[in-house]
Amino acid sequence: MSIRVGVAGVAGMGLFHVLTFPKLEGAELTAICDVWPKALEGAGELAPDAKRFADFDEMCASGVVDAVVIATPNATHPAMIRSALERELHIYCEKPLAITVGECREIATLAERSVRVVHTGFQHRFQHGYASAKRIVSGGEIGGVRRADMRATAWFRPNVYFAKRPWRATWAQAGGGVLLMQAIHQLDSFLWIAGMPSRITARAWRGRPDVEVEDDVYAVLEYANGAHGILSASTLDPPGVNRLEVTGDFGALHAEGEWIRRAGWDRPTSATLAESTNPFEVVDVTWEHVDPSGDAVTYDDCVRACERDFLDAIAQQRPSSIGPGEATMSVEVANAVYLSAVTEAPVDLPLDPDVYDGAFRKMCNGVLSLPTVP
Repeated sequence: MSIRVGVAGVAGMGLFHVLTFPKLEGAELTAICDVWPKALEGAGELAPDAKRFADFDEMCASGVVDAVVIATPNATHPAMIRSALERELHIYCEKPLAITVGECREIATLAERSVRVVHTGFQHRFQHGYASAKRIVSGGEIGGVRRADMRATAWFRPNVYFAKRPWRATWAQAGGGVLLMQAIHQLDSFLWIAGMPSRITARAWRGRPDVEVEDDVYAVLEYANGAHGILSASTLDPPGVNRLEVTGDFGALHAEGEWIRRAGWDRPTSATLAESTNPFEVVDVTWEHVDPSGDAVTYDDCVRACERDFLDAIAQQRPSSIGPGEATMSVEVANAVYLSAVTEAPVDLPLDPDVYDGAFRKMCNGVLSLPTVP
């Protein structure tokens, strides 16, 4: 039996789903929805058999869908998720799940009470580099994590990106800039692999004075076990790179795009530090490439794998592997980064949602703002 899917928001990423879901076994595209008539018309030409809707609630109540894909502006996600759950529909929500940690936790509670699958579009988890890194770290193959760094600067965006969709430039509608809008893919995979930090100290800047949200961000991460790391993200760097580095007690990983390298050494670093009698000890490190083993490689592969996982969760009547609890992690860390940046103070995790909501309101009305880069 095929799952009847309706896609809401077909001007951007939603259009990708309009094209890909019908190609998956067990799925049938039966509806499309958008408040922008031109976008709805364009998607309709690609999916002539799908019923068209200008109202999301109407599509949910139509009886022609079993599941919905939500690919609309960030701030609209919570209300649409609630509406779909009230209609007992399965949900595939594009990132982020919501724009504040408080909203994410509320959605997670609703999802736990529901018998429907709530899935988040973090496609990069299926990419070979990140998927392999997760298996290696979780399997203890590099020892306890001592350092974890994330660099996500391959997200260059010219000013027209914001001019075409003004909501992207605002705290109230987007919830954030590069860290929540683009690099959240890398952030999600990073936290999935390395775990949640316990304290964050961050700085962020705007590269465009007419845009509220950040274009450049740096943060120092501290973990409860003593590990530490750095994350950076930018939309201002033309030759940018998306790279993850994780160093353990007796191994390390460097993942970038579709490739991953693994390093190893014979003796645990902790033992060498404590016991070596050579003040200039040189550790013999061996590097090797990790070959793909069935993981997705291209972005198209990753999207299809994420969609497939959603459909399988429905068919198998199991929770999503990227449910609301998982999707909350990246939003919580992004919120903590923003709070630290605007208050110029460290922020401890778990994040108090009331504290962030208070600061977020001030960010939305301009009482708190980020500096601009020269």
